[in-house]
Order: sequence, then structure tokens, then C-alpha cells
Amino acid sequence: MRKIFSLIIFLLPFATTQLQAQGCTVDQSNIVELTNDGNGTCTYSIDILFTEGSGPDNRTLTFTATDATILTGAGPHSCACSGNTYTITLSGPCGGPFSIEANHDNSGNGSDCSVSTGEIILPVSWTNFDVQFIQPKVVEISWGTATEVNNEYFEVQQSQDGQNFRAIATIEGQGNDYQGGTYAYVHQLVQEGNYYFRIRQQDLDGAMSYTEIVNVAVGDKHYAVFPNPTTDVLHIIGNIADKSMYLIDSWGNVVRKTRGSKIDVASLVPGVYSLVIENGQTKDWHRFVKIR
Repeated sequence: MRKIFSLIIFLLPFATTQLQAQGCTVDQSNIVELTNDGNGTCTYSIDILFTEGSGPDNRTLTFTATDATILTGAGPHSCACSGNTYTITLSGPCGGPFSIEANHDNSGNGSDCSVSTGEIILPVSWTNFDVQFIQPKVVEISWGTATEVNNEYFEVQQSQDGQNFRAIATIEGQGNDYQGGTYAYVHQLVQEGNYYFRIRQQDLDGAMSYTEIVNVAVGDKHYAVFPNPTTDVLHIIGNIADKSMYLIDSWGNVVRKTRGSKIDVASLVPGVYSLVIENGQTKDWHRFVKIR
């Protein structure tokens, strides 16, 4: 799925992909690229694990990063640190490397620790993935890459529950192309309901990677929210008359109430959010990433 090369001066040359320093580690194989703006800036999701016995748990924990901006998960956290994993999302130069430091409010109870992601090299660096209606019940599925390394093909996948996916098309990749490419596939939606789409990327050596999942909907009781990620505006397709809608951040806090089929999100701080649409006794949640 991805090839990761690490260089950390305090590790031996035969170190594994589980990088460790003073009680915390980052699992290189779990680093996920969330967005790539095509201009050299990417956002990543990174898991930081505190090893067993890494210090007392009566601490307040915060994270800082070098040469990157932490978007979510910086804290402060009430730290029961030993053996637990904390997830942060950060924005910075595509490929890194990034140095992340865990800071405790009482240094007398255990030392701070720092980790490095090393260099992040993915077989495909995504620039966008979008699903938009071009006719009633007809969608165009489009995506782009900044670079492709050892890429054999893309598989367009569809699901109606967001978990069980099936292939609906295969698009040939460009092998090794450091300029990237743009792709599109037009698909007919047969019946009303929620549809989920993603792209599976297949390496020549058999490894795989995936885009995020994007959902669209056909019918009055369902909604499509796009583009995702977005820089300034969200569009909603579906019957939202008299519906209560609001935005929440990744911590569950209501950012604002909203209305209408076009939502201005330009003033939001970059990060992960959800648009919640209340429909009677049910709530529809639509996760999106705000960038720049």
C-alpha cells in the first residue's frame, strides 16, 4: 500500500517501522494521507502509541509538531498515557518528515517524548476525489493524482452501507508518473438510496491503497454533500426544506447552525468536521475535511 523510509539518528539501522523514543512510538504503516492540494501541502492522520510503563498517568498531555500544523488531536488530553493510542491530524509538506513531541504538564512525573514519521512515500499521492451528479441518478466519479509510483490500476468501488464494497469499473494507471494524472468515470444509479464510493489503487507488486469514502444519495430522504475536501463552500443535494442543520468539529462541539443548499465554510479553521442534518427522529452525518 505504501513504502515508508525512515532516518532517525538515535535508532539503529535495523530498526523496524515501529519508531520509538522515550516511551512513545508512531506506527509508520498506519500513516494515512487525507488530502493533497497538488501544491506540495498534504494532511495526514498519525497514530501515536504510548508504550506500557511509559510513566505515571496523572498528567495533562499536548502534542506539538515541527514543520507542520496539527489540525486535530493536539490536546490538551487528560492523560492515562501508558498503553494508549492518540490520533492527530496534521498539515505540512507532502512526504514529511515530521517531528512530533508529547508534552506533559508535570515533568517530574515522567519525561516528555518525541517521535519522527521519517520520510513518507506513498505509491499514489491523491490530489482530489469527488462524486457529483451530472444528470438525475447519474454521477461522475473523478479523482486526481500528483504522483504515481509502481501503479497498475484503479478500481472504482460502490457500496450501499459504507462497509461492503463491490467493483464497478477498472481504470488503468500510469505506472511510474511523477506528473500524476486526472481520471473520471460516469455511473448510473438505478434506485433511490444512499450510495458510497471509493477508489482502490493497486500496485504492480500487489499492494493496495484507498481514497476516502464519499457518499451521495438519490431520493428525498437522502442527501449528497460535496466537494470533500473543501476550501470555501459545501453544496447539498436533497430535500432539506424545514430541516435542522448544523456543523460540529472533531471534538463534538457545535460550530454553527446553518441552512440552505450552499454553506459557506471559508472561515472555518482547517480540520475535520461533520454536517448534521436532522430529519425527524433521525440524523444524517456527513464528514468533510476543510483545508486552507
